Amino acid sequence: MKISANRVTCLTGESGAAQTSLLRLLNRMNEPDSGSVFYQDQLLDNLNPIEHRRKVTLLSQTPFTIPGTIEENLQLGLELTDKSNAEFVKALDTVLLQKSLSDDAEILSGGEKQRLALAR
Repeated sequence: MKISANRVTCLTGESGAAQTSLLRLLNRMNEPDSGSVFYQDQLLDNLNPIEHRRKVTLLSQTPFTIPGTIEENLQLGLELTDKSNAEFVKALDTVLLQKSLSDDAEILSGGEKQRLALAR
C-alpha cells in the first residue's frame, strides 16, 4: 500500500478490518510481524520513535487523560516538545476547547477529551 503525500486519505472497512492496526504500525506503536513499513521513503525501523511520533500522531477513539486538571494533562505533552506552558491556551483555542486550564479533565465529554489529547 502506498499513501500519497499532501493528500487526505481515508481508511474504511468493517470492524476488525485492520484500520487501527495499520495506523498503529505507521505510528510505531506496533511492529510488523513480517514485511517493512516506510515513512517518506525511510524504513520506520531506522527512525527514532519519539521523533517520528512528533510528525505522525494517532488519536484513539478513547483518548488517554490523567486524573487532574486540563493543565496537568497538557504538561504531559511538554516532555515530547520544546513548547512552553505559555502556549497551553493557544493549543486549547486551536482545537476549539473552551475550558479553563484549572478545569477537571475527568469531567470532560468524550469529544472534549479528544480535543484535549489533540492539544497535548
